[in-house]
Amino acid sequence: MEVSARHAEVMAHDRAAERAPEAAASSVLEMAAQCQAVVAGPGMSCSEAASAIVEALIANCRVPLVLDADAVNVMAGRPEALGRALAEVVLTPHPGELGRLLGVGADEINRDRLGWARRASEETGATVVLKGARTVVADARGQAYVNPTGNPGMATAGVGDVLAGVAGSLRAQGLGGVAAGGWAAYIHGLAGDLAARERGIDGIIAGDVLEHLPEAFRSVREQAAMLWGMMPLEFSYELEGR
Repeated sequence: MEVSARHAEVMAHDRAAERAPEAAASSVLEMAAQCQAVVAGPGMSCSEAASAIVEALIANCRVPLVLDADAVNVMAGRPEALGRALAEVVLTPHPGELGRLLGVGADEINRDRLGWARRASEETGATVVLKGARTVVADARGQAYVNPTGNPGMATAGVGDVLAGVAGSLRAQGLGGVAAGGWAAYIHGLAGDLAARERGIDGIIAGDVLEHLPEAFRSVREQAAMLWGMMPLEFSYELEGR
Protein backbone atom coordinates (compact mmCIF):
# COMPACT_ATOMS: atom_id res chain seq x y z
CA MET A 1 0.00 0.00 0.00
CA GLU A 2 1.07 3.59 -0.60
CA VAL A 3 1.04 4.48 3.11
CA SER A 4 3.34 1.58 3.94
CA ALA A 5 5.65 2.45 1.07
CA ARG A 6 6.10 6.04 2.20
CA HIS A 7 6.16 5.44 5.96
CA ALA A 8 7.79 2.16 6.85
CA GLU A 9 7.15 2.66 10.57
CA VAL A 10 3.34 2.72 10.12
CA MET A 11 1.49 -0.53 10.84
CA ALA A 12 -1.13 -0.51 8.07
CA HIS A 13 -4.05 -2.88 7.56
CA ASP A 14 -5.38 -3.22 4.01
CA ARG A 15 -9.17 -3.45 3.90
CA ALA A 16 -9.60 -2.58 0.20
CA ALA A 17 -11.11 -6.00 -0.57
CA GLU A 18 -13.91 -5.52 1.94
CA ARG A 19 -16.37 -3.61 -0.21
CA ALA A 20 -19.55 -4.49 1.73
CA PRO A 21 -20.26 -1.79 4.33
CA GLU A 22 -21.16 -4.34 7.00
CA ALA A 23 -17.93 -6.27 6.47
CA ALA A 24 -15.86 -3.09 6.57
CA ALA A 25 -17.52 -1.96 9.79
CA SER A 26 -17.06 -5.36 11.43
CA SER A 27 -13.39 -5.43 10.48
CA VAL A 28 -12.75 -1.96 11.91
CA LEU A 29 -14.50 -2.86 15.17
CA GLU A 30 -12.27 -5.92 15.53
CA MET A 31 -9.18 -3.72 15.21
CA ALA A 32 -10.62 -1.04 17.50
CA ALA A 33 -11.06 -3.60 20.28
CA GLN A 34 -7.27 -3.98 20.38
CA CYS A 35 -6.56 -0.24 20.64
CA GLN A 36 -6.40 2.35 23.40
CA ALA A 37 -8.08 5.00 21.20
CA VAL A 38 -9.44 5.33 17.67
CA VAL A 39 -9.14 8.24 15.24
CA ALA A 40 -11.54 8.10 12.29
CA GLY A 41 -12.24 10.40 9.37
CA PRO A 42 -9.12 11.66 7.57
CA GLY A 43 -9.14 10.38 3.99
CA MET A 44 -12.24 8.30 4.65
CA SER A 45 -14.70 9.76 2.08
CA CYS A 46 -18.47 9.89 2.59
CA SER A 47 -19.20 6.50 1.06
CA GLU A 48 -21.77 4.03 2.32
CA ALA A 49 -18.96 1.98 3.85
CA ALA A 50 -17.55 5.06 5.61
CA SER A 51 -20.96 5.85 7.08
CA ALA A 52 -21.37 2.26 8.26
CA ILE A 53 -17.93 2.33 9.91
CA VAL A 54 -18.59 5.57 11.79
CA GLU A 55 -22.04 4.46 12.93
CA ALA A 56 -20.61 1.13 14.09
CA LEU A 57 -17.86 2.89 16.05
CA ILE A 58 -20.38 5.17 17.73
CA ALA A 59 -22.68 2.29 18.65
CA ASN A 60 -20.11 -0.33 19.64
CA CYS A 61 -16.62 1.03 20.25
CA ARG A 62 -15.65 1.10 23.93
CA VAL A 63 -12.35 2.97 23.61
CA PRO A 64 -12.08 6.77 23.23
CA LEU A 65 -13.04 8.08 19.80
CA VAL A 66 -11.65 11.07 17.91
CA LEU A 67 -13.85 11.89 14.91
CA ASP A 68 -12.51 14.25 12.25
CA ALA A 69 -13.21 15.26 8.65
CA ASP A 70 -15.52 12.76 6.89
CA ALA A 71 -16.33 10.97 10.14
CA VAL A 72 -18.07 14.23 11.07
CA ASN A 73 -19.47 14.78 7.57
CA VAL A 74 -21.27 11.41 7.44
CA MET A 75 -23.16 12.43 10.60
CA ALA A 76 -24.49 15.62 8.95
CA GLY A 77 -27.76 16.73 10.50
CA ARG A 78 -27.62 14.06 13.21
CA PRO A 79 -25.67 15.54 16.13
CA GLU A 80 -27.90 13.74 18.64
CA ALA A 81 -26.68 10.35 17.35
CA LEU A 82 -23.22 11.11 18.71
CA GLY A 83 -24.73 11.40 22.17
CA ARG A 84 -25.46 7.67 22.08
CA ALA A 85 -21.79 6.72 21.77
CA LEU A 86 -20.56 4.12 24.23
CA ALA A 87 -17.18 5.84 24.50
CA GLU A 88 -16.20 9.44 25.17
CA VAL A 89 -15.95 11.29 21.85
CA VAL A 90 -13.73 14.17 20.75
CA LEU A 91 -14.76 15.97 17.55
CA THR A 92 -12.15 17.98 15.62
CA PRO A 93 -14.12 19.73 12.85
CA HIS A 94 -13.38 22.86 10.87
CA PRO A 95 -16.29 25.35 10.57
CA GLY A 96 -17.63 23.74 7.39
CA GLU A 97 -17.77 20.29 8.95
CA LEU A 98 -19.34 21.57 12.15
CA GLY A 99 -21.86 23.53 10.10
CA ARG A 100 -22.89 20.41 8.19
CA LEU A 101 -23.27 18.49 11.44
CA LEU A 102 -25.53 21.18 12.94
CA GLY A 103 -27.30 22.20 9.72
CA VAL A 104 -25.95 25.76 9.49
CA GLY A 105 -23.47 27.53 7.24
CA ALA A 106 -19.77 27.90 7.94
CA ASP A 107 -20.12 31.69 7.92
CA GLU A 108 -22.63 31.47 10.75
CA ILE A 109 -20.28 29.22 12.72
CA ASN A 110 -17.45 31.72 12.28
CA ARG A 111 -19.58 34.62 13.52
CA ASP A 112 -19.78 32.99 16.96
CA ARG A 113 -17.17 30.26 17.14
CA LEU A 114 -17.26 29.98 20.91
CA GLY A 115 -21.04 29.83 21.05
CA TRP A 116 -21.36 27.20 18.32
CA ALA A 117 -18.61 25.05 19.80
CA ARG A 118 -20.47 25.07 23.11
CA ARG A 119 -23.79 24.30 21.42
CA ALA A 120 -22.27 21.43 19.45
CA SER A 121 -20.82 19.97 22.61
CA GLU A 122 -24.18 20.23 24.36
CA GLU A 123 -26.02 18.55 21.47
CA THR A 124 -23.50 15.75 20.97
CA GLY A 125 -22.16 15.20 24.47
CA ALA A 126 -18.68 15.29 22.92
CA THR A 127 -15.66 17.49 23.48
CA VAL A 128 -15.54 19.80 20.45
CA VAL A 129 -12.25 21.13 19.09
CA LEU A 130 -13.36 23.73 16.54
CA LYS A 131 -10.38 24.38 14.31
CA GLY A 132 -9.54 27.78 12.87
CA ALA A 133 -7.98 31.08 13.87
CA ARG A 134 -7.76 30.57 17.63
CA THR A 135 -9.08 27.02 17.93
CA VAL A 136 -11.91 26.68 20.46
CA VAL A 137 -12.21 23.68 22.79
CA ALA A 138 -15.57 23.11 24.51
CA ASP A 139 -17.15 20.31 26.51
CA ALA A 140 -20.69 19.38 27.49
CA ARG A 141 -20.24 20.78 31.02
CA GLY A 142 -19.92 24.28 29.59
CA GLN A 143 -16.15 24.59 29.89
CA ALA A 144 -14.53 26.34 26.93
CA TYR A 145 -10.99 27.36 26.07
CA VAL A 146 -9.39 29.44 23.34
CA ASN A 147 -6.04 28.12 22.16
CA PRO A 148 -3.28 30.75 21.87
CA THR A 149 -0.90 28.91 19.52
CA GLY A 150 -0.91 28.48 15.74
CA ASN A 151 -0.68 30.75 12.70
CA PRO A 152 -2.39 31.42 9.33
CA GLY A 153 0.15 29.29 7.47
CA MET A 154 -1.44 26.19 9.00
CA ALA A 155 -4.61 26.66 6.94
CA THR A 156 -3.60 24.05 4.38
CA ALA A 157 -4.61 20.51 3.49
CA GLY A 158 -3.75 17.80 5.98
CA VAL A 159 -2.77 20.01 8.90
CA GLY A 160 -6.06 19.30 10.65
CA ASP A 161 -5.47 15.57 10.27
CA VAL A 162 -2.29 16.00 12.30
CA LEU A 163 -4.34 17.62 15.07
CA ALA A 164 -6.72 14.65 15.14
CA GLY A 165 -3.76 12.31 15.43
CA VAL A 166 -2.30 14.25 18.35
CA ALA A 167 -5.66 14.20 20.12
CA GLY A 168 -5.92 10.46 19.57
CA SER A 169 -2.43 9.92 20.94
CA LEU A 170 -3.23 11.87 24.10
CA ARG A 171 -6.50 10.00 24.59
CA ALA A 172 -4.60 6.72 24.25
CA GLN A 173 -2.22 7.93 26.97
CA GLY A 174 -5.15 8.40 29.34
CA LEU A 175 -6.02 12.11 29.16
CA GLY A 176 -9.71 12.97 29.34
CA GLY A 177 -11.56 14.47 26.41
CA VAL A 178 -11.23 18.16 27.20
CA ALA A 179 -7.63 17.79 28.41
CA ALA A 180 -6.66 15.85 25.29
CA GLY A 181 -8.48 18.29 23.02
CA GLY A 182 -6.94 21.33 24.68
CA TRP A 183 -3.44 19.92 24.80
CA ALA A 184 -3.68 18.67 21.23
CA ALA A 185 -4.68 22.12 20.00
CA TYR A 186 -1.88 23.79 21.96
CA ILE A 187 0.89 21.36 20.96
CA HIS A 188 -0.29 21.20 17.34
CA GLY A 189 -0.34 25.00 17.12
CA LEU A 190 3.08 25.23 18.74
CA ALA A 191 4.47 22.77 16.19
CA GLY A 192 3.03 24.98 13.46
CA ASP A 193 4.65 28.04 15.02
CA LEU A 194 8.00 26.25 15.16
CA ALA A 195 7.62 25.26 11.50
CA ALA A 196 6.79 28.85 10.56
CA ARG A 197 9.84 30.12 12.41
CA GLU A 198 12.04 27.77 10.40
CA ARG A 199 10.37 27.86 6.97
CA GLY A 200 8.19 30.96 6.96
CA ILE A 201 4.41 31.10 7.20
CA ASP A 202 3.80 30.95 3.45
CA GLY A 203 5.37 27.55 2.82
CA ILE A 204 4.04 25.33 5.61
CA ILE A 205 2.60 21.94 4.72
CA ALA A 206 1.21 19.23 6.98
CA GLY A 207 4.49 17.33 6.99
CA ASP A 208 6.28 20.36 8.42
CA VAL A 209 3.92 20.45 11.39
CA LEU A 210 4.38 16.71 11.89
CA GLU A 211 8.17 17.09 11.87
CA HIS A 212 8.03 19.69 14.64
CA LEU A 213 5.73 17.76 16.97
CA PRO A 214 8.58 16.17 18.99
CA GLU A 215 10.07 19.60 19.66
CA ALA A 216 6.65 20.98 20.61
CA PHE A 217 5.99 18.12 23.04
CA ARG A 218 9.45 18.52 24.54
CA SER A 219 9.02 22.27 24.96
CA VAL A 220 5.71 21.89 26.75
CA ARG A 221 6.96 19.15 29.05
CA GLU A 222 10.08 21.14 29.93
CA GLN A 223 8.00 24.20 30.78
CA ALA A 224 5.64 22.09 32.86
CA ALA A 225 8.51 20.47 34.75
CA MET A 226 10.14 23.82 35.44
CA LEU A 227 6.95 25.55 36.56
CA TRP A 228 5.15 22.77 38.34
CA GLY A 229 7.74 20.29 39.55
CA MET A 230 6.93 17.40 37.22
CA MET A 231 3.18 17.51 37.76
CA PRO A 232 1.17 15.45 35.23
CA LEU A 233 0.76 17.14 31.87
CA GLU A 234 -3.02 17.29 32.26
CA PHE A 235 -2.74 19.62 35.26
CA SER A 236 0.39 21.56 34.48
CA TYR A 237 -0.57 24.09 31.84
CA GLU A 238 -3.56 26.41 31.58
CA LEU A 239 -5.16 27.38 28.30
CA GLU A 240 -6.90 30.72 28.04
CA GLY A 241 -10.37 30.09 29.52
CA ARG A 242 -13.50 31.76 28.24
